[in-house]
This record gives sequence, structure tokens and C-alpha cells, in this order.
Amino acid sequence: MKSTDNRRLFDTLIGASAATGNIATIPATQGTAGDGTASIALAFPPETFIARSAGGEPPRGADMNGFLNLLSSAVQVLQAGYFGPFDATFAAGIGGYPAGAIVAGSAAGAFWVSTADANTTVPGAAGAKWKSLFDGYATQAWATGQFVSSTLFSDTNNIGAAYFGYRTDLGYAWMNYKNSAGAYAPVVLADRTWVNGSFATLSGLASEAAARSSADTTLAQAITNETTRAEEAEAQKANLAGGNSWSGTQNFADDLVVAAGYKVSIADAEGAGSLYTWPEYYTSGRLLGLNAVTHLLDSGGNAMQWFALNGGNGRLYTSTGNVAFLSDMPQAAIMTSSNPNATGVSGSLSFTAAHAGFLKLDINSANSGAHKVSSSSVSGTGYLSLGGGFNSPEDMLVGSFVITFAAGAAVTINASIVYAGTSATNYLNSTGVIVYNA
Repeated sequence: MKSTDNRRLFDTLIGASAATGNIATIPATQGTAGDGTASIALAFPPETFIARSAGGEPPRGADMNGFLNLLSSAVQVLQAGYFGPFDATFAAGIGGYPAGAIVAGSAAGAFWVSTADANTTVPGAAGAKWKSLFDGYATQAWATGQFVSSTLFSDTNNIGAAYFGYRTDLGYAWMNYKNSAGAYAPVVLADRTWVNGSFATLSGLASEAAARSSADTTLAQAITNETTRAEEAEAQKANLAGGNSWSGTQNFADDLVVAAGYKVSIADAEGAGSLYTWPEYYTSGRLLGLNAVTHLLDSGGNAMQWFALNGGNGRLYTSTGNVAFLSDMPQAAIMTSSNPNATGVSGSLSFTAAHAGFLKLDINSANSGAHKVSSSSVSGTGYLSLGGGFNSPEDMLVGSFVITFAAGAAVTINASIVYAGTSATNYLNSTGVIVYNA
């Protein structure tokens, strides 16, 4: 293991932020036998190892969290470097402290080391199998009898009170002696480190001069480069106020916002005049619901027309009316007989309405004149109303109908004519037009 390895210090206990119901306090023994709760004595009890279908109890996540919290708490104490005091109950529970175990004394800074295994004696008591952790270490009394007193040494410039000393503020040593006049005078013992740290050296001055010269050259070049860059950038900048004259394609990565009341001018390349335009969106008033309303002015600033796109239905509106799509135009509707020459002839047509509108349908049917019409009908699905009718039953039948429908409706119209007899010339024809509302 290396000192740089991750020591996994528990600065926060496992489960420290767990909700109250998600972490349990683990008791020494199980409170109720067989209920599946964990304890120090049993850990997860036997019933948690039996399938539920066989009457077992599942292990509880709160108990697992409780064990992890308990263990990380114990590990955190050790990681914090804490040696607890002697504990007689704990000693009895483990059969005594082992040899080499360390416990704290009653006074801060005092520690005891066990000198025997299975040690239940009390540290400091007569005959106890413990000794001070600092046995054999130097004490103040021992050091005073072995070394020169600290009063003879000074770590300040208190020359008159010591034989020698050290200037911690300046970093040199000195010795004290009596001169011929009988007065104490110090001798400074300057080492090379102190001299180099206190005085400038020739090599150091030369290196500093070279470094400054190189730095000045680099700085001058950097100033030149920055001046050139700034001048080039200044020539290309856009003014926030006062207007700009741009050339080339301008690309904007995000939205382009033009303040209210300002216009975009589009100048004609051949000098025919300019066009001013600006977009708007209306949430009220006569243009309510229109998106991207574009107003036009001529080069003299005179109002022209406007046009707008409705984002809800995709339709285009102008100041003089709405623009129709091709799908809005009237469409032809044709129905022919699907079974000519039979006693009964019929036809059908179907379409999906692009918008709300109506179908004007004219129907005619006839034969050689040998048989008259016995019955006729028009019906269908998908329409709102169907109105019209046929002439009185004759050998030639003519009818006209108007069918209304809603936008998006799937409309089917069926026509049926039954003659009194079969004729090779029985037929059914129908033509009409589908008209959409504006």
C-alpha cells in the first residue's frame, strides 16, 4: 500500500441522510423471535433464509442500512485516530485486551499499552498489566540534567542574555563573547545560504538582466501583434448605434430581432426605388390571429398593401382579400351508370372535402322509351344535408340536388333508378360541381 492510495475515509457515515424508516438501530439481541429483524447476536436471523412460501421472512433493507451505519461509525472512530479509554465491560465481553493494545488515560495526552493478552486489569492500578506508552522517552527533568539549559540559547537578538543564538527573522546565527573592554559583543556566523539569500550575486544579476531583455522583446512583439489585430477588428466591427454599411453575405447563428417601429429597406439594384417592409404578429384587433403580417411601403414611405400568413391554418391573407389554394377551386363531379342495360341502373361518387362547401349534382336517366321509371332515389353518407328531387316518373328522368358538407368530410353519394322493364338503352348519367366556401 502507498501513502497516495485512496484511504476511503468515512467523513460521512453510511446512511447518514437516510429517512427514519429506511435505517434501523441494530439491537444486541432480537426483540421478537422469528419476526425477521436483525440483531448483533444473530445478524440476519434464520427465518430470513427461508422462502416466504415456506413461512420465512424477507431480510429488511433498513436492517442492512443499520449494519452499514454501525460499521462505518466504528471505522470512522479509528480513521479519526481516536483511542478510547479503558472499558471494563468491553474488556469482559472480548475476554480481555490483547498485548499491544492502546487505550487513552484519564488525562489528555496519556496513553497505556497492554503488556499481556486477555488483560482485564485497570491501567494505573497496582499490579496492572499496562505501561505508559512513553516509557523510555526523554522527560523534561531528564533533558535538563543532560543538556545545556535553554536559557543559554536565544532564537531572538537578545545578545546580553545568552551565549549563542539564532535570528529567526534574518536567518543567521551568532555567538556572544566579552571584548577587551569587558562588554559582551556578538559574532555573526553567516552561512552561504544566508549570504545568497541576503545579497545579490553577479550570476543572479546577469540572469535577471537577460530575462528582462527577453521579456521586453516578447512584450514589444505582443503589443505590435495586438495593435494589428485590434486595428483589423475595428475595421470589421458592426456599430451598435449609428448604422452600418455591410457587404457580402451576413450569417446570423441565432434569432434576428428588429425593434418595434423599425423597417427593413430593400434597395433596387437598377435604381428603380426602394421597398420598406417589416413583419408583425397580431393578438388582437382586426388582424387577430395572423402571423408574420408584412406591411409594404414604397420608396416615398407611402403605405401599400399588406399580406399575412396564418400559422394556425396555413392560409394567406391580404389587405384586399384572402388567397385561394388550388384545393379551394371548384371541382367537377361525374357519376356514370355502373350497370347499364339492366332493369335498375345506379351510380356512385365519393370525395373528401378539402373545406366546407356544397355539391351541385344534376342527374338524368332514360331508355328507348319502352319502359317508364318505377322508382328513383339519391342517398349517401358524410354530408350535412341533401336537397332536391326528380321529375314525375316518365321514361326519361331528370333530377337536381344540392348536398352540403363540412371540411374534411368523407362524402359518398349513391343514385338508383329502377325501370318497369329491361332495355338495352337504360342508362344513368350525372354531372356536377363541388364548390368550397371562401
